[in-house]
Amino acid sequence: MNNRTILGAVVCLVVGAPVMAQTLKQTPFEDGTGSIGLPPDWKITSVYRGSVTCVGPNDCGLALKIPFVIVRPDSSTLSLPDTHKLPIAWANDLATALREVLKKNAGATLKTVRASRTADVSPGVPAYYLLYTFEQKGKSFTGLGYFAPLDYGPSSPTWQLYSSAVFAPSDQFPKVVRTMLQMWQSWRPNGRPPQEGSSSAIFDKIIKERIEKFDQIQKMFREQL
Repeated sequence: MNNRTILGAVVCLVVGAPVMAQTLKQTPFEDGTGSIGLPPDWKITSVYRGSVTCVGPNDCGLALKIPFVIVRPDSSTLSLPDTHKLPIAWANDLATALREVLKKNAGATLKTVRASRTADVSPGVPAYYLLYTFEQKGKSFTGLGYFAPLDYGPSSPTWQLYSSAVFAPSDQFPKVVRTMLQMWQSWRPNGRPPQEGSSSAIFDKIIKERIEKFDQIQKMFREQL
């Protein structure tokens, strides 16, 4: 997704908004999986295999390539402990999914949503730009993001909401949106595996060990039948 595409969505959704931009410094991810341009007063808060979250002054933020697990409303897993704490929505209902993600992951309340359809991710997988407002701790925010439902079919109890978005306090958003979109455009995931010893590599190791342990338990269970 290039800067012209993103800015085109902004023009459609935020016509006439006054904006300004800052000089960016391309900053590598600590796990070696990419880089992003940052203004002097911004910092990276987390990275994982090309995904990145950043924060700036006045509670501005950016989160790129972030997937959220969403539970289907008819899923049998809702009877399991703590499953109800996850976002719950149908795969084609992005507004409800976003509302659930904000509520259950950030303690925020979605107020308004405006959607603009863009090119499908792949045949049958729609994608949208969403311009939305939400309230968190009594403060109003505006966000602009690219969202797509990654659906595994009705047999799966969950689906994923793919998201890349920028957000800022609503009174600041028109002033900082161009800088945040330029940061988005400067994002350079490289597809490489995480560097040894990085937080991403450690996380990958933990996941691998858990999968192997689960497979061992499953094998022991089958042998005892």
